Amino acid sequence: MVINKSINSNSNMQTMTANYKSALQIAQAAKNKECKTILGGIYASSLSNTILRFQSKIIDHIVIGYGEDAILNILNNSNQKIITNKNPNFN
Repeated sequence: MVINKSINSNSNMQTMTANYKSALQIAQAAKNKECKTILGGIYASSLSNTILRFQSKIIDHIVIGYGEDAILNILNNSNQKIITNKNPNFN
């Protein structure tokens, strides 16, 4: 995966146990390009506090639940590290 800041200044990934280490490597590459990094998915949701305790220099935000509103908040410069969302209204 190539991360180019001029194309995209945010990097978001869904994590599971099997790809967690790869997600951290990608997040580190994104941070090296001065991108914001966002993790989501069941693994990140279940272990959000632990991940931030050990990886806060790499991970900017962890999204728990649906990410539509969270991404908007992050793009509007939210400082919140862990963002918990309710189910969206699809009506």
